[in-house]
Amino acid sequence: MRFTNEEFAAMVHELLYSDPVCFDTLCLIAERTLRPIVRNWCSAEDCLRGRCFEDDIMQEIHLRLIKTTVNAFLLREGIDGAYNNDPEGFSHWMLRVANNLKRDFANRVRGRDFKTAAMDDPSVISAPVPDDKEEDIHRLKAAFATALDADMGVYKVLTWLAQMIFILDAGVTKIQSNELILNAFADKTLYEMYGMLVLAAERIPWLEISRTQNIKILEALRKTRADGVLYGETTYSDFFMKSGGKPSGKKSISDWVNRINGYIKRKTDPQDDKSEG
Repeated sequence: MRFTNEEFAAMVHELLYSDPVCFDTLCLIAERTLRPIVRNWCSAEDCLRGRCFEDDIMQEIHLRLIKTTVNAFLLREGIDGAYNNDPEGFSHWMLRVANNLKRDFANRVRGRDFKTAAMDDPSVISAPVPDDKEEDIHRLKAAFATALDADMGVYKVLTWLAQMIFILDAGVTKIQSNELILNAFADKTLYEMYGMLVLAAERIPWLEISRTQNIKILEALRKTRADGVLYGETTYSDFFMKSGGKPSGKKSISDWVNRINGYIKRKTDPQDDKSEG
């Protein structure tokens, strides 16, 4: 067990008694406990070795833990029962969750590798994948296209993209997605962030970042800031706005996403422009 009883108690307080719910200690415990194990898995699995999948697997683990820790572990006897005060059991439970996700991730990688190899083999025919509701997909595609074409700071565009991918791929709430964004990208450069998002977007069948959009984002990442450093080489947290004299990732994410959503609404809803006039 790579966390203390005090840290477990802090996690319980944040998940069950804080308003709003906080996932900081849960993610801290997951990082400390599971990342070394995931790193070993990536070295041992043929399909994962040498392919930089560690962060992607950890991202999926964080998503799953945020969604399931309360109902599947802490309050598994129901909301009227006492919480499951078992730090050692929690450590074992997290490991089972991580192992299942690693296995699923490896299977998807093998599947993608197979499809890539099969492109040159006409004897391999893939079965069609059922689409989601056509109207919803059309609306979401339009929103993604508009957001990726927005003339705003590239860190704002990537923030919006990250939140939408987390929400669509894992079914988390906006608040939960903010926690995931901070945990996944705060210490990453914008180049690293974009690369991780491109890979994550592959899990959404209808979502495609076009060549034109990709070029635009990469051009924005190659621009130089006033301090002489490229945007792409700048750490994501360096863009956080200050709240109370200190950088606030949560406040920044909410503000940036709201700005992009407002931009999308103005661009895709002509009636909204008329009403403002």
